[in-house]
Amino acid sequence: RGSSMDQGAQRLYASVQEHLNMVGAALVYNQLSVQQGFSAFDADRDGRISAEDMRKSLAELEMGLTEAEMQVLHAELDRDKDGFLSVSEWEEGLRAADYSAVLLSVGHRPEGAPGPSRGESAMEVVKQKLREAEGRVQKAEARAEEAEKD
Repeated sequence: RGSSMDQGAQRLYASVQEHLNMVGAALVYNQLSVQQGFSAFDADRDGRISAEDMRKSLAELEMGLTEAEMQVLHAELDRDKDGFLSVSEWEEGLRAADYSAVLLSVGHRPEGAPGPSRGESAMEVVKQKLREAEGRVQKAEARAEEAEKD
C-alpha cells in the first residue's frame, strides 16, 4: 500500500543526496574549505544558514532543486531542528557527501584542481564548474542513449 510513497520518498532522498554530493564536489574542485563553502551559502552573513540562505545559494548555483528537495536537504542537514544550519551541521553533512564519484564522473581528480582566480568570487567559480560538469554529464547521457539504440 505505502510502497509508492516509500519509493517517492526514496527518490527524493536520493535526489537530495545527489545535490549534496554536487555541492561537496564543487567545493573540492575549487579547493574551497568547508568553512568557505559555509560562508558562501550564508547569504545574509549571520553565521548560520537558513532555508532562505540555502534557497538563494542553490538558485545561484542553478542546481535545479525543487522547493521540496531544498526543504528536505535543509531539514536533513539541520540535526538540532532549530531551522538553521550551524558550521558543525554543515561540516557533518558534507562529510556524508560522496563528492569523489561526482568528480570522477566528469573526469576530474581533486589533486590538480585549480582554485578560484584572484578577484573571482567562490560562488561564481562553483556555478561555472557545475554548469560545465552538467554539460559533460548531459553529453555522456546522450551518447549512452545513442549507443543503446544501436
